[in-house]
Amino acid sequence: MAEELSVKRIYRTYTTAQTDGSFFVPMTVPADYKAEHPDTEKAIPDELKNKLPFYDWTKPDNGAWIDVSDDALKVIMSNLQKQNAALGLKLAEAEKENILSQQERDNLKSAIASLGLKLAAAIKGASTEEVAK
Repeated sequence: MAEELSVKRIYRTYTTAQTDGSFFVPMTVPADYKAEHPDTEKAIPDELKNKLPFYDWTKPDNGAWIDVSDDALKVIMSNLQKQNAALGLKLAEAEKENILSQQERDNLKSAIASLGLKLAAAIKGASTEEVAK
């Protein structure tokens, strides 16, 4: 009879938004795995599930999940990265299937480039108004 592997859920945290716009990646690891920075075993509180959870390591007791939805720059960066990822997937799909005209491909590439510039501006600390343009 096969022995069952005991596992647990942890979260690998990031200080910048990932390609999907989130600041963490959930992972399943063996139960005896010792979570240390940048990993945490603390679950995301239910009240943050439909918001933009971010793990703040500066909080007492080895950090805490906070909502950064009100942090305009992080929200803008998160949204831009989500849009960029979606457009990149759409472009890859279209190129694979060769179903779009050259003009449609050029429009998608232009949109991706524009998002990249906005994201770069956001990362360099441009004002929220400059990034939103």
